Amino acid sequence: MLNQNTLQVNSRRVLRYSAALVFGLLTACGGDSGGSTYRGTSIDLNCMAADISALPVETLSAEEEQSLVFMREEEKLARDVYLYLGDYWGMRIFNNIADSEQTHMDAVLQLLDRYSIADPAAGNAAGVFTNTDLQQLYNALIDQGDTSVLEALIVGALIEDLD
Repeated sequence: MLNQNTLQVNSRRVLRYSAALVFGLLTACGGDSGGSTYRGTSIDLNCMAADISALPVETLSAEEEQSLVFMREEEKLARDVYLYLGDYWGMRIFNNIADSEQTHMDAVLQLLDRYSIADPAAGNAAGVFTNTDLQQLYNALIDQGDTSVLEALIVGALIEDLD
């Protein structure tokens, strides 16, 4: 299995900024129209898009762009693993968390679109990644998660730690 250091190839500052921006917008845009639902909280993706559009467009460094690209695929990894485990074990909790990860993917996609950055997840089926480290991690996580329900839950905890 890949260790956590392998995945720390991106700027922590940019990831923190991007995550704060995206999740701040998710919180600010809570509502009950045009969005996704997680734990009874609806996120209005149209509101989030409007908020992102209202932000000033600044020039991003190559490192910042790479961080956003990585974040998009990392959220996809989390979603895809949860979907796989939900289907494999028939446990609703995994599918519920996958819904939340989809919302995170959608939020990062809004930023990629805003800065005209190509989406690394575009056209990729579940479990398929452009980033080879994330592809290897996905493969290792589903191999671990389909050995037992306990291992599946451990995989979920590991994803949240990495996330």
